[in-house]
Amino acid sequence: MAADMCVTVTKYSHAIGEKRDGRNNVSIPWIHNEASNMFIVLKGENTYIQNGRLTMQVVQGNTVLV
Repeated sequence: MAADMCVTVTKYSHAIGEKRDGRNNVSIPWIHNEASNMFIVLKGENTYIQNGRLTMQVVQGNTVLV
């Protein structure tokens, strides 16, 4: 099964790792992107395999963010 799809989004957020303090508490920093020209692009790589690879890209204008 193949899936090729493009979806408009106004905000995309993702975690960038984890931070520990001196007492071993963990916090997770996030990056938030907001724009009017941002899209999520999903691409299926193989039309003959039911569980073929699916890739995702976050694109703003002509720049790939993720």
